[in-house]
Amino acid sequence: MLKIGNVSIKNPLVLAPMADITTISFRMMCKEYGAGLVVTEMVNSNSIARHNKATFKTANVVDGERPVAIQIFGQSNKSIVQAAQILEKDADIIDFNCGCPVPNIMSQGAGAALLKRPAKMKSIIEEASSTIKKPFTVKIRMGLTKGSSDTVKTAKLIENAGAAAITVHARTWDQGYSGKANWEVIKDVKKNVSIPVIGNGDVDSPQKCRQMLDSTGCDFVMIGRAALGNPYIFKQCSYYLEKGEILPAQTTQERLKDFIRLVEKSEKYQDIDFVRIKRRSIDFTKGFSGAARLREELNHCDDLRSVIGCLRRIKS
Repeated sequence: MLKIGNVSIKNPLVLAPMADITTISFRMMCKEYGAGLVVTEMVNSNSIARHNKATFKTANVVDGERPVAIQIFGQSNKSIVQAAQILEKDADIIDFNCGCPVPNIMSQGAGAALLKRPAKMKSIIEEASSTIKKPFTVKIRMGLTKGSSDTVKTAKLIENAGAAAITVHARTWDQGYSGKANWEVIKDVKKNVSIPVIGNGDVDSPQKCRQMLDSTGCDFVMIGRAALGNPYIFKQCSYYLEKGEILPAQTTQERLKDFIRLVEKSEKYQDIDFVRIKRRSIDFTKGFSGAARLREELNHCDDLRSVIGCLRRIKS
């Protein structure tokens, strides 16, 4: 059994936080397929501190998905500490984002912008980690631009400030999600810190999951875009790590069944609206022959119940 702080985690597989994607419904599916730890969508610490209802809904968690981390972002020490204190009663882990490359986050001085202000980042982590009882973890990118940042130095700063673990997305800010992730950076960080390291970047198969663990020595592997429309990847990865064997890919009907499950869960938890469900259909049906027909059918639906009915007719 692996641990982050005092939180036990059954395996090294972590679902990455993704805006508009990692809702309760999707996190529950990934958990059911074997994810050891799941992470919420990134939430604004200022909004949590102000008790914004919509933001609280995004940060909502349920017992069936535990252990679960709630990820926050911001640059105000006061708001981040308040948000961590408010959310720790529900979260198993509070994760702090210092790696988001999105312009409107960066313009606030948050996300990856904090990599330019190590003293500020250090003070936030020190205050938040010492104020709450739950583990406080941090996610970073390897730097802003190639050669512009010492990732190991940043990781040591984060460890010394009191973080319980660190996630390293092995790309720079200016790469966005393009180009190849540099796993050597994850390896260097792991060699130089004693807290758990979560590797992130380019893991899209069970073989690459095993390869990242073996080549970098990291403690956990974070999977993001590869899980879009394919939460089954967690079952494939967990089986491969345990047995050394590859499970076959899902059939078209199995993928469609998973999409039906997502829609049904979204109706239960009221966490994915109708417009986003139609968008998610593209992820779940990508590459199979019935995709065009499904999207045409969905365009004639006007609520979640009609979506479920549509999916069941196509499945049959």
